[in-house]
Order: sequence, then C-alpha cells, then structure tokens
Amino acid sequence: MENKTKFNLGEKVWYMYNNRPVEGIVMRIEITVGGTHDPIMYASRDASIMYGIRYELTPYVWVKEHKIYSSKEELLGSL
Repeated sequence: MENKTKFNLGEKVWYMYNNRPVEGIVMRIEITVGGTHDPIMYASRDASIMYGIRYELTPYVWVKEHKIYSSKEELLGSL
C-alpha cells in the first residue's frame, strides 16, 4: 500500500487555529487506515491523514489534511 501526503515534514503550512489563520510547521504525520490505529488493517480504502503542526510554543495541534493550505491566500480563499 502506498500513501502520499499533500505536505512533508518541516514544511510551513497555514490553517485555522482559535478562529484565525496561523502559519505552522509540520512536525508529525499520522496515517490511519480504516478508522483504527491497528497497522494490520490495510483492506479499507478510507485513509485519514492527520498532521501534527507546531505553532509558536504550543504542543502539536493535530489537523486533518483537507484543512491545511500552502499559503495564507489559499486558506482565506477556502473560507
């Protein structure tokens, strides 16, 4: 099984945090297949990709891939 992510570790991204757009750095990427954390479940096509993003001094904020953007303009255009 091959999983491709939209963003890479260390990449700067934009997302909404506390109702405002912020820039963060992708620090972790977690891929869950079939809605479970069981690494043996490869039968499902439902893959959920979550990104652990660090913003200023906050611990990781987990954000779904479809809610992350490459630029502030792209983020604001999606609202």
